[in-house]
Amino acid sequence: MGKGIEVIIILELLFYVSASLIPLALPLSILISSLMTFGNFSENNELTALKSSGLSLYKIMRPLTIFVIGLSFFTFYFSNYVIPVANLKWHALIFDIQNTKISSLIKPGVYTKEIDGYAIKVGSGENGHYKDVIIHDHTTPTELKTIKAEEIHIYKSTNSMYLFLELINGNVFEELDIQNPIFLPDGKVQNRIHLNRPSRR
Repeated sequence: MGKGIEVIIILELLFYVSASLIPLALPLSILISSLMTFGNFSENNELTALKSSGLSLYKIMRPLTIFVIGLSFFTFYFSNYVIPVANLKWHALIFDIQNTKISSLIKPGVYTKEIDGYAIKVGSGENGHYKDVIIHDHTTPTELKTIKAEEIHIYKSTNSMYLFLELINGNVFEELDIQNPIFLPDGKVQNRIHLNRPSRR
């Protein structure tokens, strides 16, 4: 719900997911309701009154038996035809949310770490097109790499396995061979950091 998905989409997803729970809940609910009903009959001596009227236990339970048989056919039809369609729509909806909500990964003015190894901040924009981009690359622990660009386009591959970041008019700043500071005898600190020139991309 914090990814900008509409409430109607969430309710639709819950509706499709709940369809698979009906065949699991129906047998237990019928069993409990039947036990409670006949338990109340026995507690209020209604079974005794029915038997004294000439009705056998089989005749007393005949309406419930017919109802359960009809319900079993309905459950079979529901499990065989409705649940597969509901599962297909459920997974299709999840796939659409994952592939169309790329813009929810990045919010202007806020650093996002949804992509492993990267911290991305943009100034403005929406729907996968942003401006004033700053990317901190943490994939290599021994290097400090910062990428600044005027514009970025974010999109996925056709098979949805890769995420592409297209940077326009950008620079890459790298600090290599990061080490702990060296303390000299006079108390001064010597940092051995080799700074590369920014490369134009």
